[in-house]
Amino acid sequence: MRKGLAPANNTWTGPRAQRPRRLFVLVNFLPMTVVVLACSLYAFSEQVVQDRSEDYGSLVITWAGVVDNGEGDDPPHGPIGSLHVLVYEADVSDPGDRFAYDAPLAHVYLSGPTSGGGTKQEWLDGDEKEFENLELFQWRGPDDAVSVLIYESDPSSLTFNFLDAEFRVEMKRRHDRLFYAMVSRPDTLSSPMTLSSGAVRPASVDALQNVKGRASDGWIGRVYREMEREDPPWPDALLSLPVPAMFVTFATVGPDTPTAKNYR
Repeated sequence: MRKGLAPANNTWTGPRAQRPRRLFVLVNFLPMTVVVLACSLYAFSEQVVQDRSEDYGSLVITWAGVVDNGEGDDPPHGPIGSLHVLVYEADVSDPGDRFAYDAPLAHVYLSGPTSGGGTKQEWLDGDEKEFENLELFQWRGPDDAVSVLIYESDPSSLTFNFLDAEFRVEMKRRHDRLFYAMVSRPDTLSSPMTLSSGAVRPASVDALQNVKGRASDGWIGRVYREMEREDPPWPDALLSLPVPAMFVTFATVGPDTPTAKNYR
């Protein structure tokens, strides 16, 4: 029989300082084990939530056509226009033309087919362009929806050189809102969807004349037919019918589909 243990009930009878500490060691490790386990479960749950959100895919633009870019024909601002896309919550109302817009969920530069000098690509009246899945927003759920605003940027200041001196002129100019519509994931999931600016902004007569003069009005009739309209504005009647300032094709692509990004 080992010293310190009574034969009847195995109770410790030796000195107090030599008493075994097995139970106390186990108890001391128990809180640490619980903390480590809790942290592991939290990290796992966060990863699951992130993976699930990515599974909803992204809202993208695959094509855009501009009938009226919001600019006039004369320098320094015309004839080309710089277009930007802002994404807002679905319940945000149309803000119209403004000096500045509220902070969006996402801001994307819509690069056009016409050179604006340097690396800048902008838009003329009548320009159209196909995009390789230009990403606007990552969907947050299966029934997610957002509002999409596209505007032509009109800066409130102009810098120019004259006689080797640089001058800066401050102006009060509003951005031109060309397009505003609500877009949902269910509506764009099975196939692309083309929307127009509709009554939000009809094209001006001057812009329509520019489109006809550049012989770039063929795509307008094509888009109307694709949208199943019975009255496409054929070239002869183009100036007599209200034509939207802009058309945009939206789609939803899965998380494994490559997308182009041009966020600002």
